[in-house]
Amino acid sequence: MDGADRRRWLAWLLALGLAVAAVAYGGWRWAARARQPRLVDWSPAAGAVLEPSEAALTLRLSAPAEAAVVQQAVQFDPPLPGRWQADAQGQVWRFVPPAEGWPRDRLLRVQVGPPLAEPAVDRTFRVRPTWVAYLWPQAAPAQVYALDPAQGVDAGQRALTRAPRGVVAFAVAVEDGGLVFSALNAQGGADLWFGPWSDPAAARVWVACGADWCTDPQVGPDGWVAFVREPRQGPARVEVASLRREAHLEPPAQGATRGPRWSRTGVLAYYDTAVAAYRLWTPAEGSVGRVPNETGEHAAWGAAGRVFYHVELLEVPPTEPDIPDPRLSAHLLAYDRTTRRTTDLTAAWHWEDATPAADPTGRYLAFGRKNLRPEAWTPGRQLWLYDLTRAAAYPLTDAAAYNHLDFAWAPDGRTLAYVRTHQLDLSAAPELWLYDLGSRRHTLLLEGAYAPQWIP
Repeated sequence: MDGADRRRWLAWLLALGLAVAAVAYGGWRWAARARQPRLVDWSPAAGAVLEPSEAALTLRLSAPAEAAVVQQAVQFDPPLPGRWQADAQGQVWRFVPPAEGWPRDRLLRVQVGPPLAEPAVDRTFRVRPTWVAYLWPQAAPAQVYALDPAQGVDAGQRALTRAPRGVVAFAVAVEDGGLVFSALNAQGGADLWFGPWSDPAAARVWVACGADWCTDPQVGPDGWVAFVREPRQGPARVEVASLRREAHLEPPAQGATRGPRWSRTGVLAYYDTAVAAYRLWTPAEGSVGRVPNETGEHAAWGAAGRVFYHVELLEVPPTEPDIPDPRLSAHLLAYDRTTRRTTDLTAAWHWEDATPAADPTGRYLAFGRKNLRPEAWTPGRQLWLYDLTRAAAYPLTDAAAYNHLDFAWAPDGRTLAYVRTHQLDLSAAPELWLYDLGSRRHTLLLEGAYAPQWIP
């Protein structure tokens, strides 16, 4: 082989080597890129309007990624503190916002860029605010109003009803996106209305009651609504109707019935005066139990629908000499449907408890409390919190002249709405307050408002 052939041969070998190296490098790069995590899918969808309880940012990746890579790739506008959580394989990452939650009722832009997405992609979505709804004003025919607690009264109230003669009571039908409310009619009674909270003009009479007084609506699962019908003559009775189908039921009773309360599992508790007990009933099964009680006042279900809280008057034993006449103490009792056992949460005889309200997380129970000892007695009940995990109670207010009532928990369990009324000045308007569990701060929201509920 002469020199020219040898040079051609060497050049061919060099070219082949370079080609093999290029292929190998390309294969290495392809394999490396295949191993590199890339964005496969993510939520929420662009332009979504999310419920606060459903809001979440989730990234699904092609391969496991480190937290630093995810933090580098994702940007929020406006900036939002928080932390990322991954599943066991590190291919699904979820963003956990700070304790105060997602920004409400404003556009939030999220961009995912390199190294997870090239070119970068972005989306905007909005988290709908959680509204506190209430009756207002107290001194005139009331309507249902609502406002965003984060913005306060300065941002303006929103009227949710336009009942010509005023609203007596209301309930939020979350699953059906509207309000059930009791409104006065021309016959001197009160009808039940239903309408979307987003459009007050669309509300219509749902149950016409004529001269009867239909009030205290309570919304349960699957569109069932319980309410109390008070006729001009005869005993009051609890009735049940459906927002979704033609169904109107009368749960069994031996006497006057009142105080309907639904559990989240669809069990209705209502008080029957003739049997001195709360009857437990479901539309599908009928009667499912009883809870003996002499008063029929101030009852509530626990968050899971297993425990029923009610207030009972108990006679103070002679061993407690410092309790004046009448020697009765109102105790907060917890009845467990599973074990059929009753626990006295009040325990001490010098306390008088009332108006329990369980928070949605199942940890706390808000209630009103008064000391029966003469030296510590106050005109009003104070707001107390019972920690169910620690079996311990502690006060949240110390305003002796005020009664605290109408406790309503926000859906996330972080805020408690309540009303306080001046017991020494009956002309004073009721006050709607909020208590934040995180900051332990009480905030006056509005005067003249009462009966708060939350629209999640």
